[in-house]
Amino acid sequence: MVENRIGITAPDITHLLPGGTLSALAAGGTADLSWASALGLSLLYGAAAACVSLIAFRNRDIVS
Repeated sequence: MVENRIGITAPDITHLLPGGTLSALAAGGTADLSWASALGLSLLYGAAAACVSLIAFRNRDIVS
C-alpha cells in the first residue's frame, strides 16, 4: 500500500522500491535496473526487514 502511494507521487523511483527490485530480479534484470543491482537491493531490503523484526521481537513480549 505504501509502495503504491510512493509510486503515484514519484513514479521515477518505483524500480528502486522492494516490489520493483524483486520484479527486476525475477526478470533477470531490466533496462532500469541490472540483475546484480536488483540482487543487492533485495538483500539490503531483506537485511533491513530482519533488523526491524529482531528489534521488535527483542523489545516486545509477544508471548503474553
